This record gives sequence, structure tokens and C-alpha cells, in this order.
Amino acid sequence: MRPLNDIRQRFSTILKTLVFLTMVIVCSAIASYYFLPEDTAGSGVPPAGSGLPTPPVKTKVRGVPVTVVAASPSAYPARITVYGQAQALWQTTVKSQVNGRVDWISPAFRKGRLINKGGALVRINDSQYRANLAQADQAVSSAGLDLLKEKQEARQAKINWEASGLSGHPGSPLVLRGPQIELAKKAVATARANREAAAVDLSDCRIFAPFDGVVTDRLVSPGDTVSAGDPIAVIAGTHTMEVSLSLDAAQLALLGRTLTDARVSLRDEAAGVAYAAGKLRDSRTIDPETRLRKIFCSVEAPLSLDPPLLPGTFLTVDISGKPKTNLLRLPVSALTRQGLVWTVTRENTLVAMSASALFYEGDHVFVEAPADKVFPLNIAVAPNEAFVTGMKVRPSADTVAQAASVTPVQGT
Repeated sequence: MRPLNDIRQRFSTILKTLVFLTMVIVCSAIASYYFLPEDTAGSGVPPAGSGLPTPPVKTKVRGVPVTVVAASPSAYPARITVYGQAQALWQTTVKSQVNGRVDWISPAFRKGRLINKGGALVRINDSQYRANLAQADQAVSSAGLDLLKEKQEARQAKINWEASGLSGHPGSPLVLRGPQIELAKKAVATARANREAAAVDLSDCRIFAPFDGVVTDRLVSPGDTVSAGDPIAVIAGTHTMEVSLSLDAAQLALLGRTLTDARVSLRDEAAGVAYAAGKLRDSRTIDPETRLRKIFCSVEAPLSLDPPLLPGTFLTVDISGKPKTNLLRLPVSALTRQGLVWTVTRENTLVAMSASALFYEGDHVFVEAPADKVFPLNIAVAPNEAFVTGMKVRPSADTVAQAASVTPVQGT
């Protein structure tokens, strides 16, 4: 067993030695690539065997090849991208106002069906409510008759008082039946109010759509018994769709004070379609939990669009605000996670520059241009973690990238 262990240890030692030698060879190859001696042909170096003294050989540092993009400050419209969900501006749960059995449901009362304002949805059995209305009618007539009787008795009481020969006024208003007439008038008013309530209850046995919309849920079936307050249907309006957005203070600052001047576009990434939106509307409130400010944008006649904009659609919202000056437009890859942008000097060395993203547009990021730099700057497009200040690089002509063509906003 021991000879076998010795063999394993020797084999492990040999393997480690081979790995070390391999690393040394690779490192030597890399060093020889970046630090090659200059060609001596035509450089004044005497040929070998001439007997003349040989000067020390100069080395030329080739540097790491990098791709750079030239960047100069200009003015660009601030652009932010947020996300929101389309919701109908008007959405309601239609509820029953009376008790009874569902006798009839409209054929148009189905999920997903469009329904016009005033369109019938449900009819509830109204026999009891018709009886209540008839009783209320009778009560109005009876109260009116009682009032006529009181007025007649009041006239007769006045005649009797005058015929008695007594001077002045009666000691009690009851003698001339004044309070009795007032009570009879109030009884008439009460009876009429009860009649109006009975008529409303009877009309509530028929339930109609409160506005043009789409039926998103039907909650009753024929034969169901409902009570006042029970939900019947959920209807979402079709005239206007609204998207609620949450913006932080930095985003609001980019848009400026006048939100109505901002341009808004909506995109349904899943369907690959875009929609035009109206002007932004500020809620003038801040969410107490997220500390974000609510902003709304709306789309008119959403179901008439091609394709229709449906409630619940998740949207990407691009908002372009006021132009902002002194900005650099860089590839997104140029800004590191540490918030650094690497510039290449005229001596082809690296210098780090702190930067923070103000906003993004596609594959580009916009940062504020530093005040202490000479432009245009050569920006490393794809920095790596090995970059250090002063490191020698090699931006050759065929690796210099031109800035993407975007027309900046001229001076503001």
C-alpha cells in the first residue's frame, strides 16, 4: 500500500510542476507580445561581428488594444423610461339596489362584450315593488283627502267663531284648526316622498350599464336571489385608458416643471406595437410607502386602435422632457458598475473619470461632461477590471469607433 502512495505523491508533484511551467510559458509569450524590441534594420545599430560597440536595445511598449469612441458635450432632450399598466379611467362594480330574484339577463351581458351606456343588464322580479308603489299612491291620495277635510273644518271653525260674537282671537290655535292643517300638509309631503322612493325601487329592478364599456365580469345568473348591495357586474370604460407611473425626484427634475410639455410614447413590448399618448397629468401626491410621485398619461378611444389597447396591458413608457446641455452620449458599456468612464490620453494612457448616468436611450447612456477636460474625449468602449490609471493602451486606427449618429438639440 505504501509504494502506491509514493507513486501518487510523485505523480502529483510532476503534475504541479507541469502546470507551473505552462503558466510561465504563457506569461512569457504575453510579455514578449507587448514588449518587443524595435527592429534594428536601418536604425544605426552596427551589424553583429563588426567590432563596433553595440548601443543598448530600446524597447517599445505596445500596450493593450482598446476600442474608443470620440465624445464631445452637446444638448440632448432628457429621456426617461418607466413602466406602467393600462387601466380604464372609469371602472365600476355594478350592484343591486333592491332584493329579489333575477328573472332575466340580457344576451349581451357576457364577459368581454361591449355594452353601451343605458344598455339593460339584469331584471329583478318586481311584483313586490309594484305593490309597494300602489300602496304609496293610495297613501298620497288619502293624505290629500285628509288635508282637504282639515281645510274644510278650518273654514267652518272660523265661521262659528265669528258667529259667536266673541271679540279678538281664540285662546288656542286649535280652535281654528291651524296646527291640524299643518300636520295634514306634512302628511301629504311624506306620502309623496314615500311614493317617489317606491318608484325608484321599482325602477331599480332593472339594472343598466352606467357608461359605455366592456363587461369584465358577470356575477349573477338567472334564478339567483340578490340583496341590496350584492355585486352584479364589473364594467370597464372604453372611452379612455389611463397609465399610472411612479417617478422619483431625479426623474422629475429631468422632465422640468411643466409636465404638459413632455412627449410620451407607449410600447407593448410583448406585442411589438406602439401607441400615442396624451399629455401627462400630475397627481400632486407622493406615495407614503415608496416616496415616489404619481404621474398619469391617457390614451383616448383605446379599443379603436390597431391592435386595441386592452385593460391590464403592461407598457413601457418613454418620456422626453426638456433639453439638457453639456451632456456626453456614450455606449452603455463605457460606464462601469463602479461609476467610472475610462478616457485615453494623447500619450495613449488610461485615466479614470467619475460619472453617473442621467438617463438612457437604447444602447447609450448620457452623463454630464466634466468641466476640466479638453474635448473631444477618447472613451474606452469596453473597459475591463484590469484597467488602472496610467496603463498603456493601443487605440489603433481600425479600432476607433465613431459616435453613433444622433442629432443633438442645438443650444438652449
